[in-house]
Amino acid sequence: MLIKILTIILLLLPATAGCSEDAEMKVRETFDIPKHISLSEVSIRDAVIKKIPLGTTEKNVYRILRELKIGANSFSSFYPADEKGEIVCRFEFNTKDYGVVKKHYGVIFQLDDKRLLKNVIVNEWRTGL
Repeated sequence: MLIKILTIILLLLPATAGCSEDAEMKVRETFDIPKHISLSEVSIRDAVIKKIPLGTTEKNVYRILRELKIGANSFSSFYPADEKGEIVCRFEFNTKDYGVVKKHYGVIFQLDDKRLLKNVIVNEWRTGL
């Protein structure tokens, strides 16, 4: 029985390793995060704010997102501000790659009543087992 369990674990390890490279690479490339810096919600937020500082107008947030080529392929997208004043940006995994667990990211740009960027929230999501 133990051998069967170990065999299953060994078979699943390659399926979970490196399974979110597309999302991670896109986030690193977009926000200039070097490989020696660990990706976390905090490190991504810091890098985002360097590119799009707090106080940026809504119009300029959209302009910068387009300049950063967010939405240029299926690995990233952004959605205009909703009624709460939140612009949602997503960095997706490659659905054609193998893997049981995949990682992707959400960056939420919160606007104030004057439509200026007041906060950035980063979420790391995992899909799969």
